[in-house]
Amino acid sequence: MFKKLFTLILLFMQLITGSCIGFTVSAENFNKLKTHLSVCEGYPDNISDVDCATRASILDMKDLEISQKSLFKVGPKKEFDIHLWNYNNIEDFAKLMEQLLNSSIQRLYVNKILSNAFKEPKVLKDLFLHLPEKEKDSILERWLELSPFNRRVDKAKYALSPEAINSLINELTKNACRLQEGEKAEQMLLKSLEKVKKNMVKMKVYTGAIEQVLYKIHKGTWIGNDALLVKLNHDPKYHYAFTEFRKEGFEYNNKTIANKFKDLFEDLCKTMAKLNNHYEEL
Repeated sequence: MFKKLFTLILLFMQLITGSCIGFTVSAENFNKLKTHLSVCEGYPDNISDVDCATRASILDMKDLEISQKSLFKVGPKKEFDIHLWNYNNIEDFAKLMEQLLNSSIQRLYVNKILSNAFKEPKVLKDLFLHLPEKEKDSILERWLELSPFNRRVDKAKYALSPEAINSLINELTKNACRLQEGEKAEQMLLKSLEKVKKNMVKMKVYTGAIEQVLYKIHKGTWIGNDALLVKLNHDPKYHYAFTEFRKEGFEYNNKTIANKFKDLFEDLCKTMAKLNNHYEEL
């Protein structure tokens, strides 16, 4: 009875958070729940053993009767994200990958634009000095007119979401003030380029995960299994994606599963097509 009640509470928590990618929980937030992760060294703050975290997560999924679970910042250097789906929620792999890719792409655009801005810091100073708050909405357009790098920025502007444009405006304003106060443009340029590199790594890792799953679906590797494991290593030097279809004893509907994988394949192809367009713009 307690187990059923506990599961209902978890489902209710999932509904009120509005999640579209299933039940996701980080290692640090999972310590209040009964979890097999407690046997892993470093739990709950820094689980270093990725295999232990994977095995424990599968057991948790079975005990809590959930279809998906994610752990973030696992491993010796907190370089791994671990994602698991059983076949009941397999389509959410595409949703999560698109969500992660979009986030990295938006940050990449913003920081590439900022990198260009730091090459001509005088433009920033002249534009933002004593600029009234009410003119904030026109900052980006005015900067585009003045910037010697306006061609690349103007092209990227149309690929940015409204949220990313607001973020860019805020960053431009903040950095103009920092330059005015005497901080070196070279330091800000290096920080921005480091963020560009970080998000390029993430994009490569996410792309690798999608390509691997697409290939394995095409080859029929999913047949006879019941779960998908995705490990994403974001280490700047040794980054990679590892994907594996596994048989762990989860139940699913044999009559509908083929259509689920057909839809997943199509969704992943659409995501890759969008990504290729972004690569051309970048």
